[in-house]
Amino acid sequence: MDVGSILEMFAFYEASPTSRRQQWEEAATPATLKAGSFYFRTGSECTAVAFVGSGRVRVFKPSEDGREISLYHVGAGETCLLTLVSALTGDRYAADGVADEEVDAAMVPVSVFRTWFETDRVFRDFVLRTIGGRMVALMQLVEEVAFQRVDRRLAQYLLQSSNRLEVISVTHQEVAAYLGSSRETVSRSLKELERRGLLELSRGLIRIQDRSGLHAYATSL
Repeated sequence: MDVGSILEMFAFYEASPTSRRQQWEEAATPATLKAGSFYFRTGSECTAVAFVGSGRVRVFKPSEDGREISLYHVGAGETCLLTLVSALTGDRYAADGVADEEVDAAMVPVSVFRTWFETDRVFRDFVLRTIGGRMVALMQLVEEVAFQRVDRRLAQYLLQSSNRLEVISVTHQEVAAYLGSSRETVSRSLKELERRGLLELSRGLIRIQDRSGLHAYATSL
């Protein structure tokens, strides 16, 4: 994707006059991140801000024992909370970001990003709204992890992730990483849902057999 097509997805670009749009486009460069590649790692320095045009980045926090918890995803028309914060403060990344799918993005150097933030009200409002929205979502995640049982969160995840064929292509380890739990715990919970006739498990696939029953399970615990 070219820079102009990517920036058109963002409200600050659409709300700017033609002359300002040209400045946005001249400052940004296109970049492609292959699936499985890291956008950033814990402790690395932020050198550019990515405005995503296609694909998806998963931002997660790894633990010393090899477990992970997914914090949020960055998709088309979005940019990353941690990147915005690191660009503004100069702090190093506190988590990892990896491309779940091949990503096309418009990259803006941190120095240019800071100038835009300081001098352009429309752009500054966009950045602050993005940070605020992501913070609310992270607070909801903290609440879920702290107060909800893993099996309820698992059922909710399966309902949200299934396609129209009710099939999810995912491993138990990937589900565990998303939920911030252990693979063993997730596997036991999936087996229990299968025993209840709500799911059918096979290698790398989870098929929902009873969506209404799974919804009832998710909301009644």
